[in-house]
Amino acid sequence: MFVMAETAARIKKARIDKNLTQMNIADALGVSYQAVSNWERGNSMPDIGKLGELSDLLEVSIEDLLGHSKDSRNIVKVMQKENLEDWDISLSELSDISPVLPPDVTEQLAERLKARDVKELSAIAPFVDREVLEQLGEGLKAESLEDLVAIAPFVGKKALEQMWNGQQAKDVEELSMIAPFVSREMLEQLGEGLKAKSLEDLVAIAPFVSKETLEQMWDGQKAKDVEELSMIAPFVSREFLKKMF
Repeated sequence: MFVMAETAARIKKARIDKNLTQMNIADALGVSYQAVSNWERGNSMPDIGKLGELSDLLEVSIEDLLGHSKDSRNIVKVMQKENLEDWDISLSELSDISPVLPPDVTEQLAERLKARDVKELSAIAPFVDREVLEQLGEGLKAESLEDLVAIAPFVGKKALEQMWNGQQAKDVEELSMIAPFVSREMLEQLGEGLKAKSLEDLVAIAPFVSKETLEQMWDGQKAKDVEELSMIAPFVSREFLKKMF
C-alpha cells in the first residue's frame, strides 16, 4: 500500500534536490500549483499519466518516488502497457494502487477477481463502477454492520440488503449511519428494541423511520429548549411532542 506521506516526502526531496520550485513543476507538467502542493502535503497522488513525466523531470525512477514495493512495480507494469491478463494480483493489491490508475484499467483488472469479504470490497469501491462492484460482491455477507456502512454509499439498496447478515445496530447512532441507504423495513429490523441515548440521536434517525418506531426509540429525554424541540417536531405526533417538553 502506498503511504501518501512517504511518497509526498520523496517528491519534495527530489524537487529540492533539482532546485525546482513547485511552480516550476506545475508549469512543466501542465498542472496547477495547488496540485503539486497537494502531492507534497500527502493530500493526493499524481495520477499515472503524470508519474512518468514527473519521474523524468526529477530524474528519479518511479520506484524512487513511490517506494520500492510490489505496488510501485505494478504501477510500472501499467505504464509499460504489459498484458493485464497475465497479472497475478489480488483485489486488495489492486485497491492499493487504484488511486493512480485510470478507471478503465482498474475495472479491467477487477472484473477478473473476486472479493474475499465486504471489507475488501469497500476498499476498491471508490474506484469502480457500481455494476462492477456489485458483481465483485455477489454472494458476500458483511461480518459487521460497520462493514455494511462502509460499502453502503457505493452499491444499490438491493445489493446492500443481500450483504446484510442479520446484524442489529448496537445503538441509534450506528443505525442512523446506515439509514439513508436501506429500506425502512430493513432499518426497523436493524433497530428493533433500541433506545436513543440522546435527543440528538433521535433527531438523526427521525427522517428514516415511522412515527411509531421513533416514539418507541425515545428513552424519556426532554428537549433542552424550543429550538431542539422544533428539530424533532415534524416527525412525531403533537401529543408525543408535549411529553418531550
